[in-house]
Amino acid sequence: MQQPDWTLLARYLEGTTTPEERARVEAWCAADPAHRALLKRLEVIWRTPPARPGAWDAEAAWLQVARQVRAAGTGRPPRRSRRRKLPYGVRVALVLVLLLIPLGVLLWRMTSPAPSRVAEVVTWDSWRTTTGEQKILRLADGTRIWMAPESQVEVQQPYMQHRTLRVRGEVYVEVAEASGVRLLAGPVTIRDIGTRFLVRADHPEALVQVVVEEGLVAMQAAARADSLVVAAGMLGRYDAQQSRLRVLRLSDQDLRAYFSWMQGTLVFQTASLEEVQRQLLRWFGVHFVFPPTHQQAHLTASFQLRQPIAEIAEAIGLALHLRPLARGDSIIFQPTQPE
Repeated sequence: MQQPDWTLLARYLEGTTTPEERARVEAWCAADPAHRALLKRLEVIWRTPPARPGAWDAEAAWLQVARQVRAAGTGRPPRRSRRRKLPYGVRVALVLVLLLIPLGVLLWRMTSPAPSRVAEVVTWDSWRTTTGEQKILRLADGTRIWMAPESQVEVQQPYMQHRTLRVRGEVYVEVAEASGVRLLAGPVTIRDIGTRFLVRADHPEALVQVVVEEGLVAMQAAARADSLVVAAGMLGRYDAQQSRLRVLRLSDQDLRAYFSWMQGTLVFQTASLEEVQRQLLRWFGVHFVFPPTHQQAHLTASFQLRQPIAEIAEAIGLALHLRPLARGDSIIFQPTQPE
């Protein structure tokens, strides 16, 4: 990785670069994905306010004033003025006064009732979707959230710099450019460093998945001190049973499968039958029951969300060599009889 020009990057983030310098930074980013990732992280740090706004250094401020005074004069150090020495008794009296004044202020503060502090009440605005229902939320800062069926999004109010969201189910988030979002999905904290990603937390205490379409996302589990960064085209996964964070590179087909429901299609790309059951129950409200002999089977298929459930069951049965039988709100698959 080429050594970055930190001064140039700082001017770029500040917006004071010339067109030629800006072109240099963009060429540096295009030369290596790691350069672009570094600049993204710097942008997050740049827009983060100091931990103690309003704190200032009195000594440093005085030195600054002194430098300005010298610059406005002749540049020569000021002459020491001859001070008349006060009598000893007067000096002792002044010292006692200077000591007694802060002592009196301290005693007054200790005996005075403490001012009442009004605690800022934190509330959560909540949205839910039912079986087969979708919603699109648009937050005040321009962030948009697509909610799949049987999902929940809670937005903390009020917020300062970053919005905090709690999510369950499956949501797709498109973060506004000038905003930052922190998502809580069960034991996992997800911090946005980019723009577009999907979170799937069907069982928040067991499995959380993050699929990034654009930008970067950081994941950290409550039970772990470390974290990982998930880049575009990758899947970040936390398994509570193994207490393990993993990141995997997805193929183009796998990546499209995760986002397909937003275009009205449900795509399974070598999906386990457990995943097939979970998704079909969410979208259609029907329990698909597969025989124990097919526990390790996988399905590759795509269905329209408006397609009749009977057609979907028939297609799955043909792919797995099973016969579907409808019983109430369930479809039970049985092995086909040998001819």
